[in-house]
Amino acid sequence: MFIYLSIIFLTLILDFIWLYLNANMYKKLVYEIQGFDLNINYLGAILSYLCLILALLIFVFPLIKNEYYKNKKQSLLLLAIKNGGLLGLLMYGMFNTTNIGIFKNYHYTYATMDTIWGFFLFSFISYIYLIFLQKFY
Repeated sequence: MFIYLSIIFLTLILDFIWLYLNANMYKKLVYEIQGFDLNINYLGAILSYLCLILALLIFVFPLIKNEYYKNKKQSLLLLAIKNGGLLGLLMYGMFNTTNIGIFKNYHYTYATMDTIWGFFLFSFISYIYLIFLQKFY
């Protein structure tokens, strides 16, 4: 349980840092799209983070754990990128390309940056999970 709570906390902290560092970019983008300032719907934000965490817990971690125990000699980084990073790329990519499809002023630059962030975040979190597996199991 400690591992999962630590991973959830780390995921939220890293994403909050990303959003904080890029707040002006996102505020500008939201204003260009809707014509007024960003107004966060906290229930929607909580539900999106719940989806993000559940994707890791349900789809990534069991697969990584299984593959790790089958072959402990494989590269942890490659395993994290292959399983976690790919899901992050697809989830964030789906979000961003949907936004490009429905919002006239959604920029490809922002979509690309955010999608790469999803790849990095899920790869990194998956790698940390594998480090925990090595240390505690």
